Amino acid sequence: MEYDALILDKKHKHFLGLRVSALLEIALFLGLALLINLVFGGSPRFIASQPHPFWILILLVSAQYGSNEGLAAVMASTLVLLVGNLPEQRVDQDAYDWLFSIAYVPLMWMVTATILGLLRQRHIRERDELKRVLLETGDRERTFASSYEKLRTRKEQLELNVAGRVRTEIGALRAAKAMEKLDPESVIMGVITMIEAALGAEKFSLYLLSGDTLTRHSTHGWSEADYERLDEEYRVQDPLYQRVMVRHETLCIVNEAHEMVLNDQGVLAGPLLDVETGGVLGMLKIEAIPFLELNLETVQMFRALCEWIALALNNARYYQSAVDNSMINPMHNLMTRGFFNRYKDYITALAQRLKFSVYTLDVNVTNFQSLDSDTRVRVARLLAQVVERTLRGVDFAFDHQEISGNYAIVLPATHLEGARIVREKIEKELQRVAAQQVRGVHFSYSLTALHEA
Repeated sequence: MEYDALILDKKHKHFLGLRVSALLEIALFLGLALLINLVFGGSPRFIASQPHPFWILILLVSAQYGSNEGLAAVMASTLVLLVGNLPEQRVDQDAYDWLFSIAYVPLMWMVTATILGLLRQRHIRERDELKRVLLETGDRERTFASSYEKLRTRKEQLELNVAGRVRTEIGALRAAKAMEKLDPESVIMGVITMIEAALGAEKFSLYLLSGDTLTRHSTHGWSEADYERLDEEYRVQDPLYQRVMVRHETLCIVNEAHEMVLNDQGVLAGPLLDVETGGVLGMLKIEAIPFLELNLETVQMFRALCEWIALALNNARYYQSAVDNSMINPMHNLMTRGFFNRYKDYITALAQRLKFSVYTLDVNVTNFQSLDSDTRVRVARLLAQVVERTLRGVDFAFDHQEISGNYAIVLPATHLEGARIVREKIEKELQRVAAQQVRGVHFSYSLTALHEA
């Protein structure tokens, strides 16, 4: 039904009040007619032809688009026919007869275009009225259906309220467990689950502070088509930034002053404030929440949840910073992405000096974004185990792009043929082990030369 409504409400492009498609058809027809006249000959621009071929254009445009486009076709046809192509006045013709012979056909075109165009415009008005009635009928139908559905679902919600409370508490406990992870991305995934379970929010956004700008990091409940309605970032001069990030206020749409600051961008907004350090990491904003869920208890829960999220993110960032500055990630025994660049520069310089080849085998988890945090860690551990069992002691595996599931194995003193053999061994062994322990994970492989001797 929505697709039909879009078709009925379709808008056409206009230029100077005329349909663009009509102007294009006029230009195309006249150009084609002139080309035919040029190729096959005949009287100049068919001026002696009866009936004139331009009648086809006048009739079609007037009948299809209306009088405005029809008169535009008359004007264009008249210009093409007569400009630089006026017939000579005969000896037996006075000036009035000569002018009448020139204007006769354009006048007939004009009268015909006006009559046919007005008839077409009446049909267009009737069609538009039918469109409007049909769209209004569809809207009423959807409104009635939506109201009935809301009444039915409200009845079911009231019946299942107690059971829903139990499920909410269980979901909150599971989300709290996910937030205890030490990886920032895993913490954010746990945050999304926690907000759903604890607040029942339907749409919400998490903004993280980058310099002096709040940048949208993740959203829930929003479709890609709706993203344009949601602000991408907030700067220091924005009122919402000042109230949340500078004054550390929790805003609620129930408050009239807060409603003006939120500016139709949310129902609740609060700072991710670490009470221990006093630092603000970002902002949590709820854009949609069931009406019955918005109460004083929810606002207090929201404020406490913001502080909890800030604490969990801070702990994860401290841990991640320590891991990045170390050589090995203890979670899965791969070399860290912080050590990758230093080692890559070192081994490349050494290869250039001692003249040996160095290749990297990139292993990419193609469906990484659809995996949960536990599965991601298990995949990294499997890769570390496969490299340890399969390759030499000097071949190191790195999680140099862990967030996107891209891992690199550096192969020093290995030529291209040897690197291809290593790729086949890793691919075969990794697929075998993954099929047994983490099914549904897909990999892609590529070789890159750091230095070719």
